[in-house]
Amino acid sequence: MLLRRRGIWILALIFLSAGCGLSEYEKRMDRQNVALKRFDEENKALEDPLDAPMFVDPKAPIGQAVLPVEFYLRPPKGTVIKAKDLEEPKPGKFVLVHYPGPAGFNVLVTTGKTPADEKNPKPKEMTPKEFQHRVRQALAGFYQMEYKKPFDFSKFEKTEKKTIPSVSAKGAPINLNFDYQAITDDPDPGRKNIAKDPKDKSADPYHDFRLYFYQTAGEQAAIIYEMPAAKRNDGEANLKVDFSIRSLALGADAMIKRHNYRKHKR
Repeated sequence: MLLRRRGIWILALIFLSAGCGLSEYEKRMDRQNVALKRFDEENKALEDPLDAPMFVDPKAPIGQAVLPVEFYLRPPKGTVIKAKDLEEPKPGKFVLVHYPGPAGFNVLVTTGKTPADEKNPKPKEMTPKEFQHRVRQALAGFYQMEYKKPFDFSKFEKTEKKTIPSVSAKGAPINLNFDYQAITDDPDPGRKNIAKDPKDKSADPYHDFRLYFYQTAGEQAAIIYEMPAAKRNDGEANLKVDFSIRSLALGADAMIKRHNYRKHKR
């Protein structure tokens, strides 16, 4: 009788252990299914990650990194992942890297170092306030070059806080905290429809710019999405931007995300 009772307890323990194992397995499968579903949704909305901008001098043995901080970002579908018109990085020159998209759409990226001591920054470091100011100056230069007319972005200094849920390089959920602002050259941004005739390019002359400023310990970035003002309420265009900005990572996290993406694509 004693042996029989012991046998029953052993069987019970085996079944309980199997049950616990199955539960953990099911949880892992659920997480994997959620991750795969998210990856499929992102693939429908986004391109491959933007290439790290490198200036290649035919006379030099290796290319030069154009930006001081490594970044990872998957842009909206239709964006060219190679940067356009890269110039040789020079000391003191602020660079806003341009990745063109469909007509009227562009993604602009820059990164920088933040000082540990804002009162005594090192030569290549900038306070977030100075960084944001330089970004708007560079955006004004891009606008002038692209549209052959000036627009004063410097008067738009007020930002709002925006928190966006994302996934870290290690797969854990995190919140990305941004200083955000939306800027438009549209003199009447309240209107619902701008372009009446899709064949008439002059009917859609205005542009919206969405600026996301992001900081980590020692690093910062600005991601700018440009779209035609007529598309500001377009659900598909907005979804692509939303998916894109959630993919952002800097520094070591950017390198891990790039590695993980290549592994998923195999």
